[in-house]
Amino acid sequence: MELYKNKTKTIWYKAAALGSIWASFEIVLGSFLHNVRFPLSGTLLATLGVILMITFAQLWNEKGLFIKAGLIAALMKSISPSAILIGPMTGIFIEALFVEISIFLIGRNIFGYLIAGITALYSVVIHKVATLLILYGFDIVRITENLYFFLSKQLNINNLSFLNALLILSFAYVILGFFAALIGFYTGKITKQSNKNNLEFNVKGFKKDFLDIKTTQKFSVYFLILHLITITSIFIIISNLALEFSVIISVIYLIFCFFRYKSTFRHFKKVGFWIQILIILIISVLFYSGVQNLSLLNKDGLIAGLTMILRMFVLVVGFAAISVELRNPFVKAVLFRNGFGNLYHSLGLAFSILPVLMEKTTNPKVLVKQPRKSIVSIVQNANSIYENFVENIKQRKVIIITGERGEGKSTYLLNLTKILKEKDVSIGGFIAKGHVKEGKRSGFSIVDLHSGKEMLLSSVEKIGETKIGKFYFDSNALEFGKNITSYENISKDRFVVIDEIGPLELKSQGWSSVVEQIFESPEIMQIWAVRKDLVNSVLRRFAVSEATIFDIKNDDIESVIEII
Repeated sequence: MELYKNKTKTIWYKAAALGSIWASFEIVLGSFLHNVRFPLSGTLLATLGVILMITFAQLWNEKGLFIKAGLIAALMKSISPSAILIGPMTGIFIEALFVEISIFLIGRNIFGYLIAGITALYSVVIHKVATLLILYGFDIVRITENLYFFLSKQLNINNLSFLNALLILSFAYVILGFFAALIGFYTGKITKQSNKNNLEFNVKGFKKDFLDIKTTQKFSVYFLILHLITITSIFIIISNLALEFSVIISVIYLIFCFFRYKSTFRHFKKVGFWIQILIILIISVLFYSGVQNLSLLNKDGLIAGLTMILRMFVLVVGFAAISVELRNPFVKAVLFRNGFGNLYHSLGLAFSILPVLMEKTTNPKVLVKQPRKSIVSIVQNANSIYENFVENIKQRKVIIITGERGEGKSTYLLNLTKILKEKDVSIGGFIAKGHVKEGKRSGFSIVDLHSGKEMLLSSVEKIGETKIGKFYFDSNALEFGKNITSYENISKDRFVVIDEIGPLELKSQGWSSVVEQIFESPEIMQIWAVRKDLVNSVLRRFAVSEATIFDIKNDDIESVIEII
């Protein structure tokens, strides 16, 4: 017998709370500002982010909190209707990074908060410049400078150089960061003085699908590596070879991505996206050769504009394809083994609370009219959200029966359930009954422990679209299993058996929804059959707080019964 206890640090739960609050503001207010075409909406959202972080810096003092919360908020921002793949996500994380570094170096005092606010807001300028350079290359610098000279001439401000204009812009962001930090500082003071808690939060488990995997999506680690190499190679080709050859190579890559990852082209359906491209092309043609040679027939400008657009297409589609490949179960397993399991579960918690936050606390009009009141209102509930997360995880306790593949876990479970029933222990769920054909495992049926009914679940012959290893899975049998473990059927049981939790569940398929549903009733203890090599992955996948693990080779049934 082995006892397992979740070692997730509480900082991740606080990061989930802060990240979900930050993301709720970003998504609701960001979508509102985007829809009303509000100018400098990104700067306004960055200012709000600084206020939030400086406020929380006075409530929670864990080191690394803002980096973790920024990463969570950035990933959650990706579901926003107004989100563009690269910009907002990296912007949020960089902002959090600057705040974390400033407070770490200077300390949690007014001076440290002011420096944090200034550097974080100025990171908006740095991030914007870096994004433009990455998307469009250095031609964008030449075009922007020429465009500035043209506008300054029209406005009769010839005495203001391009460099001085950048300095004035920088100074404006420094002042904005200064006042954002001050607002955050006083908001934190007000929040600390009040213990008001006016929201009821209820975390129902990991209800989000951000990292879930569609059954129709195929994955390949080789393609993940190929995308990284291809994007780099195409950029080198674009920079050194003729546009015609660059277009051919890029179009081949884009076509491949279209057929393999159709969702990566969703941004191209927006009219605003194409308007933006048209504006870039016109500005490039007009201003590439300077303000003295304005012409709509500028060949060099046309080539430069098309080159920038080509770079953007490749980068946007390529990064979207990479984001899909990163959901590969193998990649996810590698991330778990290397310490990213905490991030995965923190994201789950944050997504689970997001609908409540968006519904009850982030009215866009109130945010614009009374920003401090809105922030104080939601921050006052941060501890409630955090405690809810911790309590949710504490309730995740299971019993695991483990052994090697084909060693007899199902038989062991069947004998265990018979003895428990003889002792009048209420137990439901299902057992996986194996089938053998010509000396080889040919499939499994699931057997209802209450009624004794059974149904073919998997087979080496094609009985459904989902395939794991050599077995095909029948979706009707999966529904049969879900019905067996529905609350109506197990509400009177003390224990529920699920045989087994494995590769499908690690992909958020199979019985994963069943497991999450039963966790909502902590009075019911789950008993899982899990292959020995998957135990740790399964425990991390479902954020189990405590587990009693029995090895069928070393732990006899009588001992297990006694402990249960």
